[in-house]
Amino acid sequence: MLAHGDVLALTGESVEALEKAQALIGESATGRIAKDRLDLDYFRFFVSKGTAVGVRVGDLKIAGVSEYSIVHVRRGDADLLPRLDLILEYGDRVGVMARREDRDAVRAYFGDSIKGTAEFSYVSLGVGMALGVLLGILPIPVPGLGTLSLGVAGGPLVVALILSRFGRTGSWVWTMPVSANVTLRNFGLTIFLAQIGLVSGPKFIATVQQLGPLFLAVGAAIILTPMLFNMLGGHFVLKLRFDDLLGAAAGGVGGNPAILAFGSKLVPTDRTDITYATTFPAATITKIVLVQVMLAMMGKDWLMKTLDIALKISLVLFMVGNLLDMGLLLKVQEAIGALRNVRFVSLGLLWGFILLPGLAYLLTVVVPLEPPYAIGLLLLALAPCAPFLPPMVDKARGDMAYTAAFMLLASVATVAYMPLAVPVLVKGFSAGAWTIAKPLLFFLLVPLAIGMAIQSRSASVASKLQPIVKKVTGIDTLLMLGLCVVIYGKAFLGLVGSYAIGVQILFFSVAAVGPYLLGFGLPQGQKIVLSLGMCTRNIGAALAPLFAVPDVDQRAIVMVSFGVLMQAAFSFAAATYFGRRAGIAQPGAAPAAP
Repeated sequence: MLAHGDVLALTGESVEALEKAQALIGESATGRIAKDRLDLDYFRFFVSKGTAVGVRVGDLKIAGVSEYSIVHVRRGDADLLPRLDLILEYGDRVGVMARREDRDAVRAYFGDSIKGTAEFSYVSLGVGMALGVLLGILPIPVPGLGTLSLGVAGGPLVVALILSRFGRTGSWVWTMPVSANVTLRNFGLTIFLAQIGLVSGPKFIATVQQLGPLFLAVGAAIILTPMLFNMLGGHFVLKLRFDDLLGAAAGGVGGNPAILAFGSKLVPTDRTDITYATTFPAATITKIVLVQVMLAMMGKDWLMKTLDIALKISLVLFMVGNLLDMGLLLKVQEAIGALRNVRFVSLGLLWGFILLPGLAYLLTVVVPLEPPYAIGLLLLALAPCAPFLPPMVDKARGDMAYTAAFMLLASVATVAYMPLAVPVLVKGFSAGAWTIAKPLLFFLLVPLAIGMAIQSRSASVASKLQPIVKKVTGIDTLLMLGLCVVIYGKAFLGLVGSYAIGVQILFFSVAAVGPYLLGFGLPQGQKIVLSLGMCTRNIGAALAPLFAVPDVDQRAIVMVSFGVLMQAAFSFAAATYFGRRAGIAQPGAAPAAP
């Protein structure tokens, strides 16, 4: 508790932030703490002990020291605000406010050795590189494109980004001090440039002799055009600082560490390195993927093939984005607690993977539905629970804890059950279990797991990422539906006059009403979750098997895509009805007596 006359030491990211804080707290007392060190003193220590490395500032626990505060962290030449989620690295210099008698204990905890600026684990480095190479050579199936891979450049890059976010795992530290990083970077750059010179030198001279300055001019134009666009647009339109522009140009356009080394010498700040590190991973992975996509498109009908490739990429983003969004929202402990409800889990599995798929199969037998439409209906029936279930349940005043549980249950069960059920139920669909399982694993289960890991590790990071992921996924959903209309427009018109629309209305009606009426003793909130979970469908999971096989009938894709409109209409109507019933059953409190 603050008392009148207390003196606070403030640290902030800008002078404006400190001025706002001063206006809220009181008058400035410059030098008051620095001059009076009877109770507290200020010390600076190097972080050189493994027990402090990879630990968040908020998790630091110094044995025998009860009163201390981290007020400053310096990493290389950069001053960092000591936020609670800031992870310490070897070589950091921390400023600590503590009692004088606790100085030795605090120093012993951090280590305070200059050698820490060059310490790193060769074992962690080797394990990270090995995992990165394995990820790089792993073929990633993409519907309609075959397989893509990140290569020995993209794989280690992705693994390094993931491991650096964790900081440490047990005794393994995944971070590297700035000085060691710079040393290895410069050594690697020297070897890189020397290798390029040794391999390309003779060919370069021969090429210049044969083709003259033409190729030199073309190469210069290819580099200068995006570079000038980046520099001029960033300066005049985005109003970015010059050092930020240098880093963005080196990482996003050039993608060459030699450009960064030159740019870093032009400005005396670390912002060039920071913006390079921010833009380089996304630019590198984009280039790796685009090259493989372009090779897959070569030699085919450009217009329709381009639209088809765009649709497939949009579908991948749709699946990944929706499941990542779902994972970022899932509170794992709440979901696990709700999953202990055997009745709820049993009914969820019964309706989601036995009764409703059985209803869909019965409809395909009884109703003279054309085979492609029957395939689409069965795939929809095998993929319960749309990622937008939480806002629907919230509107219906259902149980949000059981919403998280059902989303987790439905996602995992779909990935496990669909590859086994599709070959049995869907006649005329030539795809094996593994062909169906691959896109579900990579584009549904993995993003869900990543989102859940981020939510468990740092809820604040998840809360910041989730709106961005949701917005990007929403834009991609509109793009995907637009591409479906453009590519399959005639097939959509073919729905009119067929039994497809009527069958979907019947299926979604039973999916919305059946689980609610036959909830078998579940509380109202849980029955709402079950009902809305069943009348919403995971469209990405239903479409994935169709794009995993070549030459699939367009009408099957159209049948699944039409389910977007049907589930939106039925889920919104059901949520509105449930919400009104809950409002009637729980009227507002009576006004207080005068």
